[in-house]
Amino acid sequence: MTHKEQVQLLKRSVPEWNQWRKQNPEIVPNLYRANLQGADLHRANLEGADLHRANLEGAKLEGTILDPKAPANAQVHDFRKANQHSVIGYRTKASSFVRTRQEDGSFEKQVYEPGQVYQAPVFSICRISCHPGLYLAPSVEWLQEHGYRGPYVKVRANIRDVHQAGDKWRCRSFTVIEDVTE
Repeated sequence: MTHKEQVQLLKRSVPEWNQWRKQNPEIVPNLYRANLQGADLHRANLEGADLHRANLEGAKLEGTILDPKAPANAQVHDFRKANQHSVIGYRTKASSFVRTRQEDGSFEKQVYEPGQVYQAPVFSICRISCHPGLYLAPSVEWLQEHGYRGPYVKVRANIRDVHQAGDKWRCRSFTVIEDVTE
């Protein structure tokens, strides 16, 4: 099934989509750059799907791995705790994936500034590491060891909003504490 056919099937019928997923467990659904804006995806099996740059604005995501009410796994044992409810993490100052619309209608990389709170437009509890959310790491050293180049920022995130998937962590929101000098 082509990318276009997969997107059409998902938009047309979630029960048919879920049946297709059951019949084809070896296929990784390709929803890359899919326009799912406003789509009713209630209870759709999106586990493992490639959702890079998919437009999910206004989509109904209840009962999916993207359900805003679904709890994160709160696996934060590698992080330093800020207090009983939050952890300290680090990330690159600019995001390669999150874009912000400029006044002229163009899009630019999101740059995270100290003192600001950032919310993920979509957040996934999927066990696959490349899914929506705001990414963070337990240390600058971890970022460097995994090939993420600075500059970096130090962030604080609520433990209940952090989700570990594979060897990466993402969260629903964080507050940027400060820029990090290497």
